[in-house]
Amino acid sequence: MPHPLRHSRVVLARFQHEGGNPSKPQQGRRSLLTTILASLVFAASPTQTAQAAQTDAPRPANPTGARAETVATGLENPWGLAFLPNGDMLVTERPGRVRYVSTDGKVSNPLIGAPKSVATGQGGMLDIAVAPDFATTQEVYISFTEGRGRRHKTGTSVARLKLQGTGARARLTGGKVIFRQLPAYASGYHFGSRIVFAPDGKMFITLGELGQRKQSQNLQQHLGKVIRLNRDGSVPPDNPFVARSDAKPEIWSYGHRNPQAAAINPATGALWTVEHGARGGQGCSTLTAA
Repeated sequence: MPHPLRHSRVVLARFQHEGGNPSKPQQGRRSLLTTILASLVFAASPTQTAQAAQTDAPRPANPTGARAETVATGLENPWGLAFLPNGDMLVTERPGRVRYVSTDGKVSNPLIGAPKSVATGQGGMLDIAVAPDFATTQEVYISFTEGRGRRHKTGTSVARLKLQGTGARARLTGGKVIFRQLPAYASGYHFGSRIVFAPDGKMFITLGELGQRKQSQNLQQHLGKVIRLNRDGSVPPDNPFVARSDAKPEIWSYGHRNPQAAAINPATGALWTVEHGARGGQGCSTLTAA
């Protein structure tokens, strides 16, 4: 089993392309990841020694032309972040917290009203995304590992909430779970999960296979899938498996292991995902409906 993330000193770092305008930090921040979660330390495992024999592509002399700037410190296992219209951020910490991080680097106390997550293995409080019309709706979406009854069963769930206030006064209200991955398993890894809004307003959510590899091909389960939903959790009528009685209607694509990154190509509107593969075998894909 892959080891969960461990941390020493974790920071949020903003990457500024050389030649950019540091006085306007919001330029381009929505087009690509201009802020990343940095200084994560992965636990080593004897089963990972096969990575040493892999051949990596040659590194360019100047791979990014970017410089890093520390934005905030003191976070524990930061997992997801979302920019607010004013440039502030909401950041999830995998152990089960959501923080408000101001542009000046101030980190709030844990926000009241966050969904109750289970921090088991790689699971916990996962991704966070703000609605495209956040300025008027204040809607926030969070994916998290949810406990499901007895025998330590868990699965990935998504909640819709509203953000009230800013900075130290920020809080989450009106939480409602709009999706639950089924079935649940007693698993500590491969939960996914990213939330992405498509140009048409629909939501893509990536789901890992909870360590149940064969189930990623099973259309009667949500494991190892990318799903597509309306913002209230209902199923769009043009999803590819809506008319099939032997498939979950939420499914957009299947056969995934643990997709932990996702983004919309701003030029084409296509969904891109990054698969967290075994022993360093990551892969980037452009997804279309199955």
